[in-house]
Amino acid sequence: MLPLVALSASVSILLIYLGAKSTMIGAVNLGNSLNLQKAITGSVVVATVTALPELSSSLITVMRGSHTMALGNILGTNIYNLPLLVGLAGLFSDVEVIDGVSRQCAYLLGVNVLLLALATVFGGVQPWMGVLFIGLYLVFIADSLRQSRVDGIDGLKVQLASNLFPLVTGGIVLILGSYLLVDGATWIMNNYGLGGFMVGLIMSFGPIVPELAVSLFSSVAGEHQVSFGNVLGDNIITATLVLGLVVLASPVTVSAEELAVTIPFTVIFTVLVFLMARFRVKVTRRISVLMLLLTAATFMLQFSVLG
Repeated sequence: MLPLVALSASVSILLIYLGAKSTMIGAVNLGNSLNLQKAITGSVVVATVTALPELSSSLITVMRGSHTMALGNILGTNIYNLPLLVGLAGLFSDVEVIDGVSRQCAYLLGVNVLLLALATVFGGVQPWMGVLFIGLYLVFIADSLRQSRVDGIDGLKVQLASNLFPLVTGGIVLILGSYLLVDGATWIMNNYGLGGFMVGLIMSFGPIVPELAVSLFSSVAGEHQVSFGNVLGDNIITATLVLGLVVLASPVTVSAEELAVTIPFTVIFTVLVFLMARFRVKVTRRISVLMLLLTAATFMLQFSVLG
């Protein structure tokens, strides 16, 4: 059975990647047609597409009754996205983190600190918090679009229609891939005795694949604002919209140990990227290796505590 699960996981990640690539074509063309700034294209248009795997896999998990797995998937994505991007991008060539993403870093920090405070006080994430975080998502989108020129609603409708096919087909493939990914994660949880939250953390590496692929392609092409904007925007959307929709379906209880080994690491990695952007620190190969080692150490700590 295990080889079949491994095959299913491989196929699911491939489908998620192909689905994200298809929707990415429509999203990037849409952003370019609307004359959006590159950082906004990355953090809003592209990030909305790359957040679809987290959204679909988390909602499918919730519909199957595994709410803690869905929360682990969401928090895991927010933890590993940034350090993996920095770690892998710098292996190819020196990368400068553009100061234009500082605003997104600050917003992501605020959302995670708020989530940590609320979850600690109330012992979990309640449906009313879902409404709050969805509201923060709308604020983020509105604030981002105000920084760029959008040619009115009519122009948006025309550009959306012209890019509808890759967006729809990519979304369908993403959902199929997410179904397979959730099936594999559920099998692991049932047969290896791992808690749903830890399985969610492991499952989060699947949806990260298309985000990292897109961001790495952008970084290698010199589009660093799009690259880092994509990952930061994806994290914001995941921590607001995706989390909000999940907890609207049902409240999710989370332990102090689960909070202690997740959200603080998201904060730490986001602060590191914020400082890199502020002081225009170049990501060298040495820094990349360090970030990858920190990522591995974080996962091993989580597994030792929650596994």
